[in-house]
Amino acid sequence: LERLTMHIHDLANIGGMGTGYSFIAANGFRIKERMMRLSNDVLGNRFWRGMITAGGVSKDFSQEELEKYLACAKERHQNMIVAKPLDKEGGAGVFIGAPDEVTAQIQVFPYLLQEFLDTSSGIPGITNGVHDLRMIGIAGTLVVAYIRQAKQGSWLANVSRGGSIREVPLEEIPKEAREIYNAIDAKLSKYKYRIFSADLGRHSDGTWKLIELNSKPG
Repeated sequence: LERLTMHIHDLANIGGMGTGYSFIAANGFRIKERMMRLSNDVLGNRFWRGMITAGGVSKDFSQEELEKYLACAKERHQNMIVAKPLDKEGGAGVFIGAPDEVTAQIQVFPYLLQEFLDTSSGIPGITNGVHDLRMIGIAGTLVVAYIRQAKQGSWLANVSRGGSIREVPLEEIPKEAREIYNAIDAKLSKYKYRIFSADLGRHSDGTWKLIELNSKPG
């Protein structure tokens, strides 16, 4: 925690003092402050006094304390939001995080705000980790599906953002996901030659949700 805080401080300082780019400095010091507050919650002070010793720390955390910190981390995920620009694609300009963090990064509008979907538990039998399942339909027929998985440490599954991709046989698509796709296709059935892709994700609680629809499948 101490090392993370100091590295964030140094990166912010490089942005502000080293290059004069105050936006980087302001954002970095804002993150540092959140880390300092976490230190106060975990250790009882903001500067790790009485905890750091040569070669380690002066005490172990109890199971109760660990569960408390884990609960805080989960609560943070529940409060996260997603902001997407309306004029970009491939994950460009997408911000994911706490509301104050996201709004601080948006410089140009309009933006679309969405509820954050924690897909880190993966899809049993198909993939582990952060993902989305894209299904492409043409004129009422589901023609192909593929899974995109985010790189380690990222919430974005876009291939252009470092994610991986592979095709999923249609017969292996989970029932819940297929039902959502069918419902969407039925809504669009008045358009005979409709072409669209539906991006879905499986929440860590096991429920499926629609992330977005695309009129230009890719």
